[in-house]
Amino acid sequence: MSVLAVVVLVVVLASLGLLAVLVLALIRNAKRLAGSLKAFQATMEPLLDEIQEGGARAQEGLERVSGEGADALSRGRSGRRPGARIRR
Repeated sequence: MSVLAVVVLVVVLASLGLLAVLVLALIRNAKRLAGSLKAFQATMEPLLDEIQEGGARAQEGLERVSGEGADALSRGRSGRRPGARIRR
């Protein structure tokens, strides 16, 4: 083997070793990120459920109030039909 072939072989092997180390580090960090994501989801799920329930309650209240408002407008304040009010 010539000196050039040995140098190329050493460089290739060193590069492959460095690449293997980087791939292992990437896999390890991906596992840590997945674990952190699971913990974040577990932490946020109750809060998101509470927000969703609050939104549903607000929507029900808005529907109830808008329904009562429409009924009150159709009756008028004294139970009569609405009409023009004349000011003197």
